[in-house]
Amino acid sequence: MKKSLLLLFLFTISMGFSQEPIAKIQEYLTKNKTKLELTNQDISDWTIESKTNSEATKIDNYFLKQRHQGIEVFQSNSNVWVKNGEVINMHNAFVPNLAHKVNTSTPSISLLDALSKARQLLKDNAVNSQIIETISSKEFKLSNGNQTDSPVLAELVYQVNEDNTIRLAWDLNFYSQDTKHLWSVRMDAVTNQLLEKNDMVISCSFGNNDHKN
Repeated sequence: MKKSLLLLFLFTISMGFSQEPIAKIQEYLTKNKTKLELTNQDISDWTIESKTNSEATKIDNYFLKQRHQGIEVFQSNSNVWVKNGEVINMHNAFVPNLAHKVNTSTPSISLLDALSKARQLLKDNAVNSQIIETISSKEFKLSNGNQTDSPVLAELVYQVNEDNTIRLAWDLNFYSQDTKHLWSVRMDAVTNQLLEKNDMVISCSFGNNDHKN
């Protein structure tokens, strides 16, 4: 059960995509940016997270993530449907005028400090975690105490809050030391406040009273 949850919620499959759908999607975004209420900058930095297809309809469904300076907007999942090499529809979840809404692209809080604070707020046992793998300049794996087979997964992201403010944050995913919780949390990368917490095993909620240092 533990391994299944971790695979289901935490691991993203890395896939390669040909240039043809990327070019067609970019062409669609450029042609429809006014209708989508997006700027040139909004549509200049995005990535394909995954793809599904239907044999019955012959439609390929691409899932896009918006980025700013290479940093993904957390859960900014847009869907683009492609058939016969042409985009036929899009469910748009891009944030308009993103560059003017983000607070910064440089974290003031280190990843280790953010993880330590998250454990404290979540009443998890203190752990001397260390970075064990650098996946990219924004994605990391860290040791997780007695959970040797379940490292902490971390990524620098933008968190869209309930009040529509957009904050640079550390996205942290880890099992508690007693294995009773599978936490997915966003810690503000400037203030080290808890922006959102989600227990994959139980429930999810936005941090309110937890916004204390």
